[in-house]
Amino acid sequence: MKISRLSFFAFSFSFFCLTLLQAQTTAPEADAKWVCTAANMVSGRYTGGDWAFIHLAAYPSGGSYKVAEKTDTVAKGVTKDGTPFECKKST
Repeated sequence: MKISRLSFFAFSFSFFCLTLLQAQTTAPEADAKWVCTAANMVSGRYTGGDWAFIHLAAYPSGGSYKVAEKTDTVAKGVTKDGTPFECKKST
């Protein structure tokens, strides 16, 4: 199945817009700053919920991954390829 560049762009843009919308509609806990880390991570975002957005360098875009362990100050999970990630609430 071939995907045209235009279709890929449209999908990527839609995903980006939905991600921004989700970030705009999160609970007040989202005001807290979180710092995410993972091996070869390009970017990461966590707002205190059940999911974290992680973009690893090996892939053209990131994805949302389930947070498996969560406390008031740390959230941990694993990406689809098995890369563990950790997000810590900054003080």
